[in-house]
Amino acid sequence: MAVEPTEPPADAPRSTGIALAATVFYSLLAAGGWFWLSSRGRLAELPAATGGSVGLPISMAIGIAVGLGLSACFALLVRYLGVFRRLVHGLAELLGPTSQTDLFVLSSIAPVAEEFFFRLAVQDAWGLVPAALLYAALHISPRAAWLCCGVGLILGLLFGWLVAMGCGLLAATAAHALFNYLTLLQTERL
Repeated sequence: MAVEPTEPPADAPRSTGIALAATVFYSLLAAGGWFWLSSRGRLAELPAATGGSVGLPISMAIGIAVGLGLSACFALLVRYLGVFRRLVHGLAELLGPTSQTDLFVLSSIAPVAEEFFFRLAVQDAWGLVPAALLYAALHISPRAAWLCCGVGLILGLLFGWLVAMGCGLLAATAAHALFNYLTLLQTERL
């Protein structure tokens, strides 16, 4: 007796391949950061930069607190300001139906690679403001360029400030990952 394969329901989220594309892109970004730090003889700074001057547990706690605060502020902006609501709608349209696995991959791999590249390699070489400006420039969206760039600049400055103040790369990465995940969850609720 042959068993017929079952199809998932038509409205079930399917992987769009975006998680694979993101994994490739962000792996290359992280490799670029690794190469840049290595070529400047700065890889030895990585262990100290991870927890900053506060250590790993405090760095993680700071990151979680900042990520939750950012997410709450952004959720209020989305709720009360149409321009932010349209931004999240645009993100939802861009991503299409996504699985929980895709959401997890997108919200974890991007922050790890971006924080490693921008907060360690770029910020170490050029400083906080240039790193934040470059981060913002790479987050421009054709639908809302000024808003995406503005949000990117604020996030880049905040994450860079966490690292510059000794809170560690872990704090910036945890805050970034939590913000990404909770923002991506908002796209699912639309």
